[in-house]
Amino acid sequence: VINTLIEITAKGGNLLLGVGPTPDGVIEDEVVTRLHKVGQWLKTNGEAIYSTRNAAIYNDGNVWFTANKNQKTIYALYALPENENLPQVIEWSGNIPTGKMTLLQTNKSVKYSVNGDKVKVILPKGLKNEPLAFRFNIKK
Repeated sequence: VINTLIEITAKGGNLLLGVGPTPDGVIEDEVVTRLHKVGQWLKTNGEAIYSTRNAAIYNDGNVWFTANKNQKTIYALYALPENENLPQVIEWSGNIPTGKMTLLQTNKSVKYSVNGDKVKVILPKGLKNEPLAFRFNIKK
């Protein structure tokens, strides 16, 4: 669900997630658990989703991009494939950062390098195995 939310938001859309009760009026435990996980992820990473716009370059592989209103702050969202672990390095082309890059999950800076139009982000150890969101500025 989080990966779907990331992709739809990066494309400029909104996700309407319909969850209905059983015929007995009960919301199933699996649905409650899933919605809770999405809510927990949004508490930490919602800045990269709420009130954002689609970026000029909005996708490169498993990395999707959103932007703030002035298009100077970019959010790179790594959609972790289902049943996979986080890699040690995340790479993308375009949306070249300037200055500090922050991982929203920890609110700490991460190391990255730029070679031409290729960006490599080195992930710190000990992260939750979930989709990630990074905040950085680009030249406008």
